[in-house]
Amino acid sequence: MDASPRTTRLLAPAAACAVSAGIHAGLVVPHWHESHLLALSFVASVLALLAVALLAVSRPDDGRVRLGAGLVLLLMCGAYAASRTTGLPVLAPEAEALDPVGVATQAVQIAGAAFAFLPTPREIPWHVS
Repeated sequence: MDASPRTTRLLAPAAACAVSAGIHAGLVVPHWHESHLLALSFVASVLALLAVALLAVSRPDDGRVRLGAGLVLLLMCGAYAASRTTGLPVLAPEAEALDPVGVATQAVQIAGAAFAFLPTPREIPWHVS
């Protein structure tokens, strides 16, 4: 695969999912001591993010896969926002303070989602090749 801007745009959502999965994997053990259920939710997040990343890498031209990757990334952002504002019922009912790793992860996820929602030239009806 080449390193063209098109390739970068198509694979950015997969890269964001993979980075986010790695960060979430690193948080499983610390959260295990707080709540087993919360730690298991991190494991589920890691598995979902890795599955989406692998699917996005294997089918970079499929707009539906990119859309799915973008939605998963935005759901992760929504969960973080909820955990910092209202808490997550059952998992972590008390709101937590912002943290640098969490904020950086959100930036990566938002960037990945933005790339996921960018149409490719062939998806733009008025684009002339």
